[in-house]
Amino acid sequence: MLQLLMFFEDIRSERQLMGVVSSRLSLRWYLGYDLQEPLPDHSSLTRIRERYGLLVFRRFFERIVEECIEAGLVWGEELFFDATKVEANASMESRVPRFSAEAHLGGLFGEEEAAETEAGDETSEPYAESDLDALPTASDRGLRAKNAKRDDWISREGEPDRT
Repeated sequence: MLQLLMFFEDIRSERQLMGVVSSRLSLRWYLGYDLQEPLPDHSSLTRIRERYGLLVFRRFFERIVEECIEAGLVWGEELFFDATKVEANASMESRVPRFSAEAHLGGLFGEEEAAETEAGDETSEPYAESDLDALPTASDRGLRAKNAKRDDWISREGEPDRT
């Protein structure tokens, strides 16, 4: 459960995770810890993560998503979000494609993934170069036509069509 919280709260370290859990009553309640009950030490979580490796956690999250799909919690047909409209303050030059970010993450965990691949545990295929050329862009007429045909309930003041 702590690893799930780490994912959902976008926390990068076990030390930070335990600091957040110790200060938020809602998280303590969710995890089943009383106020007086001591929380695990962050170093224990680090040792567990290092012992099991990245692949175990990746498979764990994939299995959770599969169970959510089987239970009907995720179906990929609707999008719900809560946001405030603000003017963007982003540099267009600093944007990078998703595959660039994935390559960066691959570099961070490269040694571990290389060891898992040699062991024959890795089942997913990397993206082929031809896949990168086939990605749709904003200037793709077919994509724009397809999106224009879709029911845009977001522009209708966020009210989905429930008919």
